[in-house]
Amino acid sequence: MKNKKAMAIIGLMIFLLLSGCASEPTTNESVIEEDHLAAETADELPEVEQGRATTPAEQVDDVPVIEQAEGLHNNQPEQLTTVNEQEAFTEFFSPFTGLPINKLILDRVVMVSIGNSIMARPQEGLAEAEFVYEFLVEGGVTRLLALYWGDIPDKIGPVRSVRPYIIETALEFDALLLHAGACPTGFELLERRQVEHLDQIFNSRYYWRSNERKPPYNLYTGNNKFSPYLKKLTGQEYKTRFPFQRISFINANDLKANKIKINYWGNYRVYYRYDPDKNIYYRYISDQQQPHYDGNGSQLNTRNLIVQYAATRVIDSVGRLSIDLNSTGKALIFKDGIVKGGYWEKPADDWTKFYGQDGQEIRLNPGKTWIQVVPDSTKVDFKE
Repeated sequence: MKNKKAMAIIGLMIFLLLSGCASEPTTNESVIEEDHLAAETADELPEVEQGRATTPAEQVDDVPVIEQAEGLHNNQPEQLTTVNEQEAFTEFFSPFTGLPINKLILDRVVMVSIGNSIMARPQEGLAEAEFVYEFLVEGGVTRLLALYWGDIPDKIGPVRSVRPYIIETALEFDALLLHAGACPTGFELLERRQVEHLDQIFNSRYYWRSNERKPPYNLYTGNNKFSPYLKKLTGQEYKTRFPFQRISFINANDLKANKIKINYWGNYRVYYRYDPDKNIYYRYISDQQQPHYDGNGSQLNTRNLIVQYAATRVIDSVGRLSIDLNSTGKALIFKDGIVKGGYWEKPADDWTKFYGQDGQEIRLNPGKTWIQVVPDSTKVDFKE
């Protein structure tokens, strides 16, 4: 009897083995391991990807993300973004406008002294300048100092002479200064400070005269003229001129200033009108209805406008001026259709810095900046 029972039990076991009932459980160790690894991979993905709901179709399209996750899990860094691929996404910014540029530029800054009398307008190349200063000179007219860096137009002018305060401003930027002569104190400063400059009087090959205007308002220069000289000055790095803001914050209590009038001297006036749709200020000369055009037909405009008050006095019988740019003074900062009061300071061996009334250095919008240097008694009118 016992032998019969034993034989039956052995037969049943053989039957079960042959029928597959003793196979591994449905949820096996290999499936558990795959799920565990998938969870680890999900934890290693960037937070943005984890929180993003995807459809099956999106999951198929997201090949780079899948490849990156597998690379992390398998400890294969070669599957991650390579150095060359990272360089393709690197962004460079102009230190003078805060705007993106295509590549790192190590060229020297170029600054050109440009006339602004009636006979000098419309000027050439001002629309392409990254930075423009306006200074008062003798006779109640002004002179412009335009800054170029990297992308320089082939026609700039009319080029005029410089004054000590124009030279001092070029020195702030360690610039190559282009001009046509200087006042006596200007020549002395150029030599004493060993300024890198190209004076048309001694370097005429970097300039030409146009037949379309009468002298001295027909002298021009441009990149195609002085680029060989500029290439000898490469290797210059510049820090950012201003702290630039990516987002503008406007307080309800901010003082609105959509129309601006700067009373320079005598009958000379400069006007700016704010365009809220484009967030820029359009420039007008002498009359609010007379736009200040560049030679290319575009109206001059700026993203930021600064009025820099400076102690100014007449120093000789010709009417030449002394403008103190090496101390401190008041300032008005116009941007985003509002105006804020502040002040400026010129630290030793550094460029001029502008501050708000709270003592914090001002932040400007990325884009072009015009700085209007005016006597400290100048009246500036603005209204909404």
